Amino acid sequence: MSVPEDVLVYSRLAALAHEVGLNVSSVFDLSLSKRGPVELVYYSALTRLPLLRHLLPCTRDIVFMKSR
Repeated sequence: MSVPEDVLVYSRLAALAHEVGLNVSSVFDLSLSKRGPVELVYYSALTRLPLLRHLLPCTRDIVFMKSR
């Protein structure tokens, strides 16, 4: 059974946010706690090679704030 997934594209979200007057930022969650051995290696690589954060899936918090 396949499960359809929605992909959030940061640049599209940022453009929509700016259109309605919101500021947007993102924070990568690269915590190594509570991870299994495979995830530990994966997130360790993401920590050491920041470019990979934009190319590979990882936990990312997107924050929207009202403009002042």
